[in-house]
Amino acid sequence: AIEAGPADVPPRAQSAPTADDGEMADKCDYAFSRVANAERRMARVVDEARGREERMSQRVEDLEREVASLEEQLKDQILKLRRVAKDGGEEKKLTREELNYERTIIDLERALARERETVAARDQTIITLKEKIGDLKELNGKYARQALELAARVRVYAEHNDKFATLLSLQHDEKLQTDKENELLRKELIDLNQFHQLRDNLEGEGGTVTQ
Repeated sequence: AIEAGPADVPPRAQSAPTADDGEMADKCDYAFSRVANAERRMARVVDEARGREERMSQRVEDLEREVASLEEQLKDQILKLRRVAKDGGEEKKLTREELNYERTIIDLERALARERETVAARDQTIITLKEKIGDLKELNGKYARQALELAARVRVYAEHNDKFATLLSLQHDEKLQTDKENELLRKELIDLNQFHQLRDNLEGEGGTVTQ
């Protein structure tokens, strides 16, 4: 008979894979995929927010230049009026165009303040999104480690199953050989019994039988 040595017998601490292990692996793979998809979506959101931030920053710069230009024009008009008054001329009132300049500057300054607030809010949104991406990457790493651990366990189970299958195959072959030998011995025993019976019958009749 073939005896299983220590190398052929898996440690008792190891057990065959169960349905719970397979379900856990499926859940881990599903969670890993969901986290990876969420991470990609968040990265796209951050990229889009960064693009909007750049456009907003450009708009703020354009507004600042426009305000500065209008302020310079208004200052020039005011200086001209003051020079006229200083030279003894009658101080002129601001024309409609100059008043429109002044109102436009005020409106632009308000719009500029709103744009700056919007840019600041977007900056905070980007910071928050980056923090969420960091959390997702950490969670993704956790699921990745769990997936590797489960894959290692499944691989160990598969190796033990292969050893069990080999051992069972050897035992099956040995059983077939033993059954074959037993069948031959049974036939020989039947033949021997028949011979003894025949010999006894002949001896009872005074004859002899040679084997």
